[in-house]
Amino acid sequence: MAYVRPHDIHVHRIVRGEGAIAAHLAHYLGWPVVRLELMRDDSDDKELIEVKICRERFRELQLTQGDQVFIKPSRFNLFPVQIH
Repeated sequence: MAYVRPHDIHVHRIVRGEGAIAAHLAHYLGWPVVRLELMRDDSDDKELIEVKICRERFRELQLTQGDQVFIKPSRFNLFPVQIH
Protein backbone atom coordinates (compact mmCIF):
# COMPACT_ATOMS: atom_id res chain seq x y z
CA MET A 1 0.00 0.00 0.00
CA ALA A 2 1.25 3.51 -0.78
CA TYR A 3 0.33 6.84 0.76
CA VAL A 4 1.01 10.29 -0.67
CA ARG A 5 0.51 13.43 1.38
CA PRO A 6 -1.84 15.93 -0.32
CA HIS A 7 0.88 18.60 -0.53
CA ASP A 8 3.34 16.14 -2.17
CA ILE A 9 1.33 15.84 -5.39
CA HIS A 10 2.20 18.06 -8.35
CA VAL A 11 -0.66 19.19 -10.60
CA HIS A 12 -0.19 20.12 -14.26
CA ARG A 13 -2.46 20.93 -17.20
CA ILE A 14 -0.33 18.82 -19.58
CA VAL A 15 1.56 15.54 -19.16
CA ARG A 16 4.99 16.14 -17.63
CA GLY A 17 7.16 13.03 -17.74
CA GLU A 18 6.36 9.39 -17.22
CA GLY A 19 4.05 8.17 -14.52
CA ALA A 20 1.59 11.07 -14.61
CA ILE A 21 -1.99 10.14 -13.74
CA ALA A 22 -4.87 11.76 -15.61
CA ALA A 23 -7.68 13.07 -13.40
CA HIS A 24 -10.56 15.52 -13.43
CA LEU A 25 -11.23 18.26 -10.91
CA ALA A 26 -14.35 17.35 -8.95
CA HIS A 27 -14.28 20.17 -6.38
CA TYR A 28 -12.01 22.80 -4.92
CA LEU A 29 -12.16 24.97 -1.83
CA GLY A 30 -10.04 27.04 0.50
CA TRP A 31 -7.79 30.06 0.56
CA PRO A 32 -4.74 30.62 0.90
CA VAL A 33 -4.21 26.86 0.58
CA VAL A 34 -6.55 25.39 -2.02
CA ARG A 35 -7.76 21.82 -1.55
CA LEU A 36 -8.48 20.04 -4.83
CA GLU A 37 -10.58 16.89 -4.96
CA LEU A 38 -9.72 14.88 -8.07
CA MET A 39 -11.12 11.74 -9.67
CA ARG A 40 -8.79 9.50 -11.69
CA ASP A 41 -9.68 9.06 -15.35
CA ASP A 42 -8.41 5.46 -15.49
CA SER A 43 -10.52 4.07 -12.66
CA ASP A 44 -14.19 3.34 -11.97
CA ASP A 45 -13.40 3.88 -8.30
CA LYS A 46 -15.21 7.00 -7.07
CA GLU A 47 -12.63 7.62 -4.33
CA LEU A 48 -11.36 11.19 -4.47
CA ILE A 49 -7.69 12.15 -4.45
CA GLU A 50 -7.03 15.16 -2.23
CA VAL A 51 -4.34 17.60 -3.34
CA LYS A 52 -3.28 20.81 -1.60
CA ILE A 53 -1.69 23.65 -3.57
CA CYS A 54 -1.02 27.31 -2.81
CA ARG A 55 -3.38 29.93 -4.20
CA GLU A 56 -0.67 31.25 -6.57
CA ARG A 57 -0.38 27.82 -8.20
CA PHE A 58 -4.17 27.54 -8.37
CA ARG A 59 -4.30 30.90 -10.18
CA GLU A 60 -1.55 29.80 -12.59
CA LEU A 61 -3.44 26.63 -13.49
CA GLN A 62 -6.74 28.52 -13.97
CA LEU A 63 -8.75 25.46 -12.97
CA THR A 64 -12.50 25.10 -13.03
CA GLN A 65 -14.66 22.14 -12.06
CA GLY A 66 -14.45 19.32 -14.61
CA ASP A 67 -11.03 20.30 -16.00
CA GLN A 68 -8.59 17.51 -16.80
CA VAL A 69 -5.26 17.63 -14.99
CA PHE A 70 -2.24 15.37 -14.69
CA ILE A 71 -0.86 14.57 -11.27
CA LYS A 72 2.38 13.08 -10.10
CA PRO A 73 3.61 12.50 -6.54
CA SER A 74 6.92 14.05 -5.55
CA ARG A 75 7.22 11.63 -2.60
CA PHE A 76 5.28 8.70 -1.25
CA ASN A 77 5.46 6.21 1.61
CA LEU A 78 5.13 2.48 1.15
CA PHE A 79 3.59 0.28 3.81
CA PRO A 80 3.88 -3.52 3.76
CA VAL A 81 0.66 -5.44 3.37
CA GLN A 82 -0.22 -7.40 6.50
CA ILE A 83 -0.79 -11.08 5.78
CA HIS A 84 -2.55 -13.04 8.52
